[in-house]
Amino acid sequence: MLTRFLLPILGTTVLVTGCASSSQYPINESYGPEPKLPEPKTSLFPTVNIAPAQGWP
Repeated sequence: MLTRFLLPILGTTVLVTGCASSSQYPINESYGPEPKLPEPKTSLFPTVNIAPAQGWP
C-alpha cells in the first residue's frame, strides 16, 4: 500500500526535475549591481500579467 502512494510521487518528482535547465552563467556573474540575466523565453505555461491596481471610479 505504501508503494501505491510513493510510486506516483517519485515519478512526478523525476519528471519535474528532468524539465529543469542548468545555469548559463557562472554563479559569480549572476548577482551584484549588474547581473547577467538570460533572455526571456516562452514556456509551456504562460506568464500571468497582473493588471495594475486602480481605485474605484
